[in-house]
Amino acid sequence: MIPPTRQKAGITAPGIDHRQPRTRSTRPCERRLVLDPQDLTITRGLVMPDNIAGKCARQSFTTTTCTYTLKIDPRIHPQDNTTAGTWTVRAHALANDGDYLTKDSAAKAKVLRNSRLSVNASPEPVKKDKTITVAGALTRADWETYKYGGYTKQPVKLQFKTKGTSTYKTLKTVTTDSKGNLRTTTKATADGCFRYSFAGTSTTPAVASTADYVDVK
Repeated sequence: MIPPTRQKAGITAPGIDHRQPRTRSTRPCERRLVLDPQDLTITRGLVMPDNIAGKCARQSFTTTTCTYTLKIDPRIHPQDNTTAGTWTVRAHALANDGDYLTKDSAAKAKVLRNSRLSVNASPEPVKKDKTITVAGALTRADWETYKYGGYTKQPVKLQFKTKGTSTYKTLKTVTTDSKGNLRTTTKATADGCFRYSFAGTSTTPAVASTADYVDVK
């Protein structure tokens, strides 16, 4: 099962005067917040806060700031892969005196398909100036199969960091194949670490592989 994604959303509700008589409740206010995917024709996902009351702090007599945590289960909320992207927070705040505030677009939140990236440089060790093959794979969460699948036709950077330094340098850009796999060659010039780096898309976050150290003889 793909681990759930957590997003935190905050909304400030101006214009609600807490000095008015408390005719409806002994609490400062009642609050409700939902997270919807932005879609012009149909709502394909809906997430409610873990705690409907939220964690609220009164900033002044007219302003209260509330924070909510929402846990998204890919088996329930996104429904399918088309809902990945920017979601919209809808918020409704109700005061004790009956005053209320509704915002259809109170905030935005990225809900993305998690990505993974691997690397394997060989042979190890290798003689200087010999050819090294660097393989890997770019995969991302599939919210319909609940597994990870190859992310095809995506540009990924092959990077190298010389031993004793702290900065990676890009050697070339490699495109994933029809299964999300990566494979390219380069020359062994010095001891150091190879990695792949993916910049991300509107539906999939950026990710870098772990480093694979190669000893050059």
